[in-house]
Amino acid sequence: MTLQEKIQQDMRITLKARDEFRLGVLRMLNAALGNKEIEKHAVCVHAGMSPEPLTNDECCEIFQKEYKQRKESALAYEQGKRKDLQEIELKEAEIVAEYLPQQFSEDEIKERVRVAISSSGANGAAGVGTVMGILSKELKGRADMGTVSRIVNQLLCS
Repeated sequence: MTLQEKIQQDMRITLKARDEFRLGVLRMLNAALGNKEIEKHAVCVHAGMSPEPLTNDECCEIFQKEYKQRKESALAYEQGKRKDLQEIELKEAEIVAEYLPQQFSEDEIKERVRVAISSSGANGAAGVGTVMGILSKELKGRADMGTVSRIVNQLLCS
């Protein structure tokens, strides 16, 4: 079952359970997937190729974007002293996170950073870009790249 099918199945279940908040979040995710599918279809048709459905990786990218957007909004609401709106954004982020792949812990990230540093031979601030290039492919969707960047800088520049 693809992630897109999973969202649609969960929407039906949530609709029957009459959970309006969760249903709204799932509808938002489904709309984001639909928009990406339309965009992909237009690109394929323009290139003369036959359109293909979204892959799970593409779905994960969309979910990651939506999750990040909710977290940033929650932070902005916190700074604006709007706890009510912050709580809503955080609840939405929790629901979106259910559809993301299991995230690496900080210790797992540190271990992968150490491996990337030793394999690339990078040292000092000049090697940050090289290590981040390796890790961005390896950890895509599985770790917050801001955390990864912080750890890389910590290990290389200290």
